[in-house]
Amino acid sequence: LCTTLADALAGGVAPESVLAVTFTNKAAAELLSRGRERLLALGRAEEAEARERAEAKRTGGAGQ
Repeated sequence: LCTTLADALAGGVAPESVLAVTFTNKAAAELLSRGRERLLALGRAEEAEARERAEAKRTGGAGQ
């Protein structure tokens, strides 16, 4: 999922148009972190910084 997200952003998809759903806050944070790392590794610093505007939220459920 992280690679798919990073590739989409590197390909020009606007961060605001991406919806990624996770089941925990920890997973959401990890998804954003790995996506940023992948973009930086690809030399896509501008997209990595755009990722900073993204939000990751977990799905609703027990323990909310």
